[in-house]
Amino acid sequence: MPVFFIHDPAKGIVTPLDRRFNIRDIPPATELTPSAGIHPTTDGDGKQEQPPARRAAINREATQAYAETKEAAPEELGVVRDIMTHPVLSISIDKNLAEAWELMKRYEIHHLVVVNEQHKLCGMLSTDTMLEYLMETDPRPASEIDIADLCGKKVLSTSPDTGITEFAIAMLERGLDGVPVTEHSKLVGIVTYADVLKVILQQRHLAINA
Repeated sequence: MPVFFIHDPAKGIVTPLDRRFNIRDIPPATELTPSAGIHPTTDGDGKQEQPPARRAAINREATQAYAETKEAAPEELGVVRDIMTHPVLSISIDKNLAEAWELMKRYEIHHLVVVNEQHKLCGMLSTDTMLEYLMETDPRPASEIDIADLCGKKVLSTSPDTGITEFAIAMLERGLDGVPVTEHSKLVGIVTYADVLKVILQQRHLAINA
C-alpha cells in the first residue's frame, strides 16, 4: 500500500505516490574497500596503531553488524487509524486567512485542513506557512487574502491503514510535520509528527519496563 496519495482537487484525481527513499542505503560489507590512511599509524603516545589490514577488517565487521541491525524487523506500532485525530477540524476553501488564523488560535492547533463543499481535501495550512505568507510584501490585510491563494494545486494525504513505522520513515524523509488522512477521497482525520512521536515513546517505555 502506498504511504501517500496526491490529491488534485481541480481535476478530481487521487494518485498513489510511489515510494522514493532519500536515505542512502549502506552497501554490504563485502562491497566496501579499505581506504588508504594519510596520517602516520601511531596514536597520541607514539604507539603503533592497528595495521591497515586489521583496521579494515574491524571496519567491515562493524559495518556488517550495523547492516544486520538495520535489517532486523521493526517493532510493530500499529496503523495510522490508531493514532490519527478524528473528527478533524477543517475550514472551507472559500474562507479567508484571518478566519483560518482565528480558528487555529481558538483551538490551539498548528495544522488546519482545507476542504471544499463536498468535504474533499483541497489543501493543508500550518502556522509556519501562514506566518511566512503574512510576512511577505502582500499589502492586503489577512481578511482579504483567500485561503485558496495558499493552497497548492496538489496536496498529500495518507490512508488510515498505513503502517505507522513506514509512515514515520516517509514523513521524516519528506520533512513533513502533519498529513491529512483520507478514505475514498474523503477527509477522515489528521496525523502529526507529535502523534507519531508519542506512540514511539510509549512503545519504547513499555519495552524498557517489560
